[in-house]
Amino acid sequence: MRVIPERERSDPVTSPEPAGDPRLAKLDFQHLWFQVQHRDWSSLVVVPADAEIPAAGVATSLWKVGCALTTPPPQLINCEKIGPSAIADLIADMSRSLGSAKNVRTVISIESVLSNPLGVGIARAADAVLLCVRKRQTKLDAARRTIELIGRQRFIGSVVLHRL
Repeated sequence: MRVIPERERSDPVTSPEPAGDPRLAKLDFQHLWFQVQHRDWSSLVVVPADAEIPAAGVATSLWKVGCALTTPPPQLINCEKIGPSAIADLIADMSRSLGSAKNVRTVISIESVLSNPLGVGIARAADAVLLCVRKRQTKLDAARRTIELIGRQRFIGSVVLHRL
């Protein structure tokens, strides 16, 4: 596990455009990017253990590092606050891309599956899932339940956030 300071919520973008210099992202997120590369994936879902954790900030930071360090750059999709039909379309797209080349990566943020269970389908359709917890705030039961709902085998690790 890696402890990463929580950043302010930013508007994530769905774009394959490079973010520029990797130094724009905190060093911890650069380390995290390389750590998640230990497993082969084309889609990585960032899921919070509870509704109070902004997974979009973690996903955006990872995306920025990936844009600066990989070719082709990854895509970013923010699935927070989207409806059931958009979720179904995304899951169908993810399923169709299973046989495609693994060189195009997508980082996806979802809401807590405890507050919005529709995200379970997105996480299960992904190659890998990264759990976000908040130091001294996230309840162990919430993290365990999130892992149970999605399936332990999907998870490649966790990120521990703390307030600045």
